Amino acid sequence: MVGARSSGVLMAAAIGGTVILGTAIHPSISLAQPANAATVDLGPWLVGVSSGAVFPLATSFSGKGNISGLNVSAHGNLTFKPGPTVVGVASYEFNDYVAAAGQFGYASTKFDSFRGALSLVGVGNLNGRVGVSGKSDIFYGFLDGVITPLGGGRTARFVPLLGGGLGFASSSTTFNSVRLPGFTLPVGVTSRDTNLAVVGFAGADYRISERAYIGLAYQFVRVNGGTLGNPNQFSGKTGALRVNIISALFEYRF
Repeated sequence: MVGARSSGVLMAAAIGGTVILGTAIHPSISLAQPANAATVDLGPWLVGVSSGAVFPLATSFSGKGNISGLNVSAHGNLTFKPGPTVVGVASYEFNDYVAAAGQFGYASTKFDSFRGALSLVGVGNLNGRVGVSGKSDIFYGFLDGVITPLGGGRTARFVPLLGGGLGFASSSTTFNSVRLPGFTLPVGVTSRDTNLAVVGFAGADYRISERAYIGLAYQFVRVNGGTLGNPNQFSGKTGALRVNIISALFEYRF
């Protein structure tokens, strides 16, 4: 998501003229000065919205606790399903090549599976892949630096973008259950966590009118590892979460 760059249109038009007939001895024709040009005031601010999909990569997980009366420990990797995201963006252009931007968004993803070692005291050990049920709702924000390597300006129509930034990701996660062979083990824990995040992105914008733009962007986000679960029941720690984001963008210049 992300849009922030220099591009736009500056239009001016002036047509004017007067025909003056001189004396019969010295006839002449002269044109008056052009009228004042009409301009469109295009400022350095752009505001927009983007929508797309998140594709989280697997992350490590290590946890233990009591689930339905069973002492459980787990060491392995959690995988996630793709989910939707929507982002609001705003940017300010310092010149044709450099801009600053801010983005604030929401994303959602569901658990897919756990791959690793699972130990249930009194039941046995399981190694391999098991299905897990759960969902994470994530609010995130970044302050970004953006460059337009080919230059932008308010008359540019096609503008490639590169950038990156620093921010946060705040998640609310519900871990519902683990699907074991022959039965489902309910977990039922909810947790909240906020962690430092970094983003890098590349994309391009295309001007469709004097003030409006559409674009496509790819972002790679890394969120520091955090906690998952409830320490009074079942809890653990996750490794860094890495997420690919692909989105379409609409922006308007002020």
